[in-house]
Amino acid sequence: MVFCPDWLLGVAGAEIAKRYVSGSLPIEVFCTKYSERMLEYYEDTSEEKLKRIAVEMLQFVAEIEHEDFTGLAQSFCHNRVTQERPGKPRKFRTMFRTALDPVREEVPVEEIVKTFRAFVFTLRATPSLAAPKDWQLQNVADLDWFASLMGEEVSVFDGI
Repeated sequence: MVFCPDWLLGVAGAEIAKRYVSGSLPIEVFCTKYSERMLEYYEDTSEEKLKRIAVEMLQFVAEIEHEDFTGLAQSFCHNRVTQERPGKPRKFRTMFRTALDPVREEVPVEEIVKTFRAFVFTLRATPSLAAPKDWQLQNVADLDWFASLMGEEVSVFDGI
């Protein structure tokens, strides 16, 4: 069994939600597009799972009545991509592995959303965790196929 790393699922969910909020397409279109490509690498990246992650992130932000979901999502992605945990930079390549390699255990949606919720509260207390204004996920060279997927244009036809 090959499962998606938790940090990658979180980033995908946040990107889906961010693009949905800032665009005019249904959320399902983004989920379909990302799921098709991610399923080539991981078994647990179904449309339903990605949609559930994104929707639960959006619901949480609505509950706390925060007005800038895009900024929260961007900062969450920045921190998940650049750090394994607070204060420890993520190593994308080691001698035998890459950060994109599958993991052995499936990560539940609840755990990913819990990580997002915790980050939002931490960000409120520590504004220095906000993503730099010019940071873009697509510019992270070591993310290979994932970065290019997140940067691809999405159209209504991707949902068909």
